[in-house]
Amino acid sequence: MRALAWLLGLLLLIVAGSLAAQPAPNLSGMSGDEIKALQQRLFDGACYRGAVDGRTSPALEMAIKACPTQAPILRIETGMHTATILDVAADPECHFAATASLDKTVRLWSLPDGHLLHTQRFPTDSGPVGLIYGVAVSPDGKWIAAGGVDSHFDVDHKFSIYLFDA
Repeated sequence: MRALAWLLGLLLLIVAGSLAAQPAPNLSGMSGDEIKALQQRLFDGACYRGAVDGRTSPALEMAIKACPTQAPILRIETGMHTATILDVAADPECHFAATASLDKTVRLWSLPDGHLLHTQRFPTDSGPVGLIYGVAVSPDGKWIAAGGVDSHFDVDHKFSIYLFDA
């Protein structure tokens, strides 16, 4: 069983590494409609401010380099954290605890029995993008705040805070 878990972990690293290493799109091999869709996506992501006209330009090439990737990343749900837990917070009545981990998840745990209630994932990429460094629970126990590096960090070098319903 341990060998199977190790093999799955190795496969995950290989697949995630190959997805993260995907090159930028080859504009010369794209149709006008594909370029237009790419321009619109980059415009919506605040990386591109040129015309959405289906034509290549130096501004489009710069935007491709500046905007975070949107390649899919395979993740396997383990039911537990798989890396160091950096922060823990509990609601005022101690009904649940929230943990932030280097595995790029926030997990909610039932207290006092410790059963996993929910796993929250955030926009992620290879490297530090997606890391969650801290977690807090609102005084009324209805909201959870998580802070870390989101997929836009490479563009503006600002950390992000995510709020979600407990």
